[in-house]
Amino acid sequence: MDASAAFDPLNTSITLLYSICAVGALPLGVLSTSDELEITLEKALNLLKTILPSHAFYGRGAEVGPIVFLTDDSSAERNSLELCWPQGIRLLCTFHVLWAFWRWLHDSKHHIKKEDRAPIMEKMKKILYSTSGPEMDVHYNEFKQKFYVYIKSGSMIRVQVKSIKRRKSGSSSGGKRKIAANISEGKENMDPQIIPTRKKKKSGKKEHNFKNAHR
Repeated sequence: MDASAAFDPLNTSITLLYSICAVGALPLGVLSTSDELEITLEKALNLLKTILPSHAFYGRGAEVGPIVFLTDDSSAERNSLELCWPQGIRLLCTFHVLWAFWRWLHDSKHHIKKEDRAPIMEKMKKILYSTSGPEMDVHYNEFKQKFYVYIKSGSMIRVQVKSIKRRKSGSSSGGKRKIAANISEGKENMDPQIIPTRKKKKSGKKEHNFKNAHR
């Protein structure tokens, strides 16, 4: 699920739902809305469900929905998916997590020195791409030692790094077996949303902020 497309002159946001196949991205649905609020996306998804066939999502049906969702770091997207398809497992896209952290590093209000941004990002990528818990802890401890001045001064970078470390721990433990277990037990990935998301486009409309949904 990706809601990054927008047509500002028309005050319209485009949310895409697609799946991976051998030839690339296969479109599953397109939502056209006036904003990206949780309530708006929920209404759009519920309308999409009404036009889906009974055999949608490999026979699971429109009400049960997909097994796994991959989203960016948007609480509105993730919460709307939980409301519409509570049995689905919601995972965070690594690219969007790193992209959000990169924007956070370059925000002047966080007082991160220019020469430290690239090294911090490289260390963050090592934490995120770790293949085991011990390896991740090694990179995390190296980060704390090298950039201790930021952590000691109370910079929010400590929160950012711990957030990614926690998400990585949750997503890597158990692998596919954990996903299968969560499906059978009706559980989902409930990682908190800490890294700032992209800025939302303000809408001048107070009502009728839902436009349409197309299969």
